[in-house]
Amino acid sequence: GSAMDYSIAARTGLLDCRARAWSREIFSCAGLDAEKMPPLVQSGSPVGELGPAVAARTGLPAGIGVYAGGYDHVCGAFACGATREGVFLDSCGTSETILTAADDANVLRRAGAAGFNVGPHAKPDAYFAMAGMTASGLSVDWYRREFGDPGGAPRADIGSLCYLPHLRGSSSPTRDASSRGAFLGIRDTHARPDFLQAVYEGLAMELRGCAEQLAGSIGRRA
Repeated sequence: GSAMDYSIAARTGLLDCRARAWSREIFSCAGLDAEKMPPLVQSGSPVGELGPAVAARTGLPAGIGVYAGGYDHVCGAFACGATREGVFLDSCGTSETILTAADDANVLRRAGAAGFNVGPHAKPDAYFAMAGMTASGLSVDWYRREFGDPGGAPRADIGSLCYLPHLRGSSSPTRDASSRGAFLGIRDTHARPDFLQAVYEGLAMELRGCAEQLAGSIGRRA
């Protein structure tokens, strides 16, 4: 049978995160049938065994246990020990996510109201709150693809050229899909290396802002 862990279920917007159950109220308002949803389990719970057909295709032995996974960043936080308040995970790739955990379910209300993604953690009886940038590594890849090797070190003063990394809009805590990226403060003294420097600085400042707001929403310092 099918199953879904709590952290992935939180992404559907249909989960009562405190009760760790599908929200009857939301399903009723949306006119959806909660009975058609998979049963919910804690990340890491056994959910079945590998059947012979899949075993033959993968080369794995039939009958080995199959366990529930979870939201990728949340599982990463569990693996590296970011499972308690005050410990933050920066998960960076094409996009970038900063995540922290809390044992107090009130973080769902506080951080959620502030615009962060929230839900049950892969650690039992804990919760996560996360902020994100949709175009982190993407910004660097985009610059190098479109403008090539910068051909030298930055020449301008740090901070004199600013980059807003919203190539795919802005994510939590300030969600705006229509927001656009920008270079600000361009002068005729700037060259290609300065623009790449601005990309890195803009990403760092965006991440710092996310981290400070995320920490503030749960009553912590970043």
